[in-house]
Amino acid sequence: SRTRDPHALSRYSIRRHSLLLWRRFRILKPPMKGTDMILEIRNYTLNPGKPAEYWKHYQDGGFAAQDPRMHEHLVGYFQSDVGALNQIVHIWKFDDVAQRDEIRKANYARPEWDAHLAKIRPLMVSQETTLLVPSPVPGMCPLVEQS
Repeated sequence: SRTRDPHALSRYSIRRHSLLLWRRFRILKPPMKGTDMILEIRNYTLNPGKPAEYWKHYQDGGFAAQDPRMHEHLVGYFQSDVGALNQIVHIWKFDDVAQRDEIRKANYARPEWDAHLAKIRPLMVSQETTLLVPSPVPGMCPLVEQS
């Protein structure tokens, strides 16, 4: 039997969630057909004073260790400046959940990525991942409407 990634979301569950919200509140149009695009926001909280070491590891081979297809989906890497400090945030754009799962699975199969993770994981206090789907309101998600 196939094992299912407990963190993987199906396209069906995302669309179903959006549809349930629409049915509950009826103030928005139903979710747009053909807009399975997702944004993945990964937020790492690092130990105090460790962002510089994180960036050094990434610059010294972390970026090169990633599957090249990951780079095509990168929106950007960011660092907190005000508020909660020691935060590294990266944002990724995927066509759908299946594409995200396929590319991430290939990335985690790379030994060089495992070696990079062994360097940065000790710097981390916590990690949070959020998957966002487009708003069902026309005009409110130019990232999708421009695609």
